[in-house]
Amino acid sequence: MPKRATIVMCVAAILVLVLSACGSPTPTTTPAPLATTVPSVVAADTAVPAATAAPTSAPVATMAATPAADIATMAASPEATMAATDAAMAASPEATMAATTAVMAASPEATMAVTEVAMAASPTVAAATMAPTAVVTAAATTEVAAAPAATQEVLLPAPSTMAECKSTGVLSVGTDATYPPFENVNDSGKIVGFDIDLLTAIGAKAGFTIAPRNALFDTIFVALSRSQYDLVISASTITAERQQTVNFSNPYFVAGQVIVLRKADLGKIKTTDDLAGKTIGVQLGTTGAEAAKGIKNVKEVKEYGTAPEAFQALSNGTVDAVVNDNVTSLSIILNSPTLNLAVVGQPFTEEYYGIAIRKDCTDLLKKINDGLAQVIADGTYADIYTKYLGEEPGDAFKKGGAGVPAVAAPTAVATDAAMAASPEATMAASPEATMAATP
Repeated sequence: MPKRATIVMCVAAILVLVLSACGSPTPTTTPAPLATTVPSVVAADTAVPAATAAPTSAPVATMAATPAADIATMAASPEATMAATDAAMAASPEATMAATTAVMAASPEATMAVTEVAMAASPTVAAATMAPTAVVTAAATTEVAAAPAATQEVLLPAPSTMAECKSTGVLSVGTDATYPPFENVNDSGKIVGFDIDLLTAIGAKAGFTIAPRNALFDTIFVALSRSQYDLVISASTITAERQQTVNFSNPYFVAGQVIVLRKADLGKIKTTDDLAGKTIGVQLGTTGAEAAKGIKNVKEVKEYGTAPEAFQALSNGTVDAVVNDNVTSLSIILNSPTLNLAVVGQPFTEEYYGIAIRKDCTDLLKKINDGLAQVIADGTYADIYTKYLGEEPGDAFKKGGAGVPAVAAPTAVATDAAMAASPEATMAASPEATMAATP
């Protein structure tokens, strides 16, 4: 029998036995996918529903890996399994290849050793065997990319290797599009807002374009650190906790937390001291949530997936007040008058928004900071600010201004120093456990 044909049959035989070994897999506990939320576009005279959508892709089934000893035995004695392989291939080559593809997609570790042996003997044959996996991967990628903007994405598993940092071309941008006027989904299903316009302008200066993707905010920075996105812009406050996982650009916006009430309750609550004994609604994982939890003698803090859901709960009487960023609170109230809500007083915190970049993507960070400085200086920032907020920005962000320096985030220097001294120890603190993603 020709040597090439022998190799083909050996590889096929091995994969058939892998199928047999995987036929009754050992049960594997798979983490439940994160809940996904379809963001509600806040429109005039429209109550904001809390809707739920399916994940952007179905979970991949887990199969038991074939023991290395079995693979070694099959590779060493292909003759013993050749007849069975010939019969299976002759009876239904399509079914055999489909099953092979399924095994390779579900358990690549179990088949890589076999493929490496085949590659050493015959790269052409092995490449042909691997082709179905490439098709599966391409299909999965297309599915994620084609997902409607209104569907928020599920956090992907950690990659085995970090994707290469990009600073040119089209950059994937994570954003929680439930937070007007910074980001929301318009009637055409497109993600729009202050942040999107600003990053588009920065990209024009820095040499990249953007592809916004609607993300769950509670896991958005962990998703960025795992290369699900190239960067994140989502009305995100710069905090020490977040800086353990990602780097931030220089600040591009100054915000603060405010108290929101039903109009019928105006006058009953004026300051945070008056929230004692009350139930407060917040968006999950936000600085608003942290601020609410820090208010003394609060009865309960109820967390919701999005800010509009918290506002709807307030309107329904489920909570007594909402704590949320000032600009977004005013935007939601303005665009949803039937909620009958109002902001009380002035912000009781001061926070700075920044654009988040992966820790190792230092070139991209520099380009974004340089681009931000340029759009502030030439007046583009002021135009965007006026477009969405109806007034001019503060002096630092007016045309000719220099913006707010990075030192405005007081913990940045300490965090960077810790990372430089021992990045392994810093990352071991588990970003998933310590990161509270939030606008």
